[in-house]
Amino acid sequence: SADSSDGADPLPPQARESAAGRSAGGGAGAASVVAPSPGLVTRITAENERLVGENARLKQAERMHSKRNEAEEHKIRGNNSFHQGKYKEAQEAYTQGLAVGLEDHKLNAVLHCNRSACYQGMRKYMEAIMDASRALQLDVGYLRAFQRRADAYLAIGDHQSAMHDFERLQALGCTDVHSKLADCRHKMRRPTEIDHYAVLEVPHNSTSGDIKQAYRQHALKHHPDKAPDNMRTAAEAVFKYVQKSYTVLSDAVSRKKYDNSLHTARFRYHRSYSGAF
Repeated sequence: SADSSDGADPLPPQARESAAGRSAGGGAGAASVVAPSPGLVTRITAENERLVGENARLKQAERMHSKRNEAEEHKIRGNNSFHQGKYKEAQEAYTQGLAVGLEDHKLNAVLHCNRSACYQGMRKYMEAIMDASRALQLDVGYLRAFQRRADAYLAIGDHQSAMHDFERLQALGCTDVHSKLADCRHKMRRPTEIDHYAVLEVPHNSTSGDIKQAYRQHALKHHPDKAPDNMRTAAEAVFKYVQKSYTVLSDAVSRKKYDNSLHTARFRYHRSYSGAF
């Protein structure tokens, strides 16, 4: 504002001293007047921590949603390939779905079970048994996984293990297993051996070199020491199949005896169902 016409200072002496003091202090006195209380600081800090935590939770949920979508896409692609009989492509798609790393036991159980069906179609019965067992480890009441594993047991001629899984299915309320359960019980009336060729995934005219190579591949893949603790029992059972099959087929005398028993068992089976005596 403009100065007074007579040039006199409009402020009294005491006011001038107070104003000079505020100017010299750089406004420090004004800042101390508006300082927040300790309680307000605590509330602001707590709210800030809450918002940081909520932001982290939302980011985690977004990542999980993205992973779920990715795993589901692989599952759908695998299903389409499986229904077209493209078992290898389907198996790869389910494997990619599992590799996403989604922490969802139900979905992962489905992926393992579906991959077990692919291995069944590819005649890789040890892998089929292991994947069905992994599915059951994740979801103990998964009916389809029991069915897949039982079918794999049947494929290698282990009617007793298949019967146990069919009995579990029946106990869980599955009503369409009566015929398969009856068939298992019928076949168990006479002792039968495991299909050692099916276990090692080799044809009946395989050379000793083929059998040795197949054994090494299975031993490396299914050795119990490589299995996690929750799958060790299943790995031990599969490894026993592999060891037994190699023991029988690697020796020329025992292999010939086994081949003869297969022919005899097939003859008895067909005669039993034909009603001949």
